[in-house]
Amino acid sequence: MRTLDFTSFFALIAVVFLIGCTSGSGDSQSKGLLGGSGSKTETTESGLKYIFHNDVEGDRNAELDDFLTMHMSYKTSNDSTIFSSFNRKNPLTFRFSKTLFRGALNEGLQMMSPGDSATFFIPVDKIYGKNLPTFVKPGEEITYNVKLIGVQTKDEYQKSIKNRSQSSKPVKKETTNDQ
Repeated sequence: MRTLDFTSFFALIAVVFLIGCTSGSGDSQSKGLLGGSGSKTETTESGLKYIFHNDVEGDRNAELDDFLTMHMSYKTSNDSTIFSSFNRKNPLTFRFSKTLFRGALNEGLQMMSPGDSATFFIPVDKIYGKNLPTFVKPGEEITYNVKLIGVQTKDEYQKSIKNRSQSSKPVKKETTNDQ
């Protein structure tokens, strides 16, 4: 059996990583979690193009200042994955604010309730304005795949954090003095 030396091993890992980033294959898990793509693309009045893969009638939709728990990936028009949480063990949780995402994605997230999964197609100029990063070209779209797992108000989120921290505190052993 042939073994790899240290340098060859890390070179192999780097090649596998780069191939995964440029081919979009690092996001293959999101396709399975989102469901099939048999739905047709719809467009809102503002121009946001989207597909709902799983549309659950939830209690409430996501609102600004809520805490969202979700999986998300986004990729360029040539299918290069920019980011994906689908391959991670834990989903993302963050406070949903106007400054976190821009315009069209905020609109899309506000259409979702827990259990929904959707794909949003957003032109790069609506995301980045005139300050385009080097990995996109004017006129391209960024594709966002989102699976919304949970929505909590600020109070609900703080209470859940407090409950988690209390349940994870180590139990103090009582000592007895048997002398």
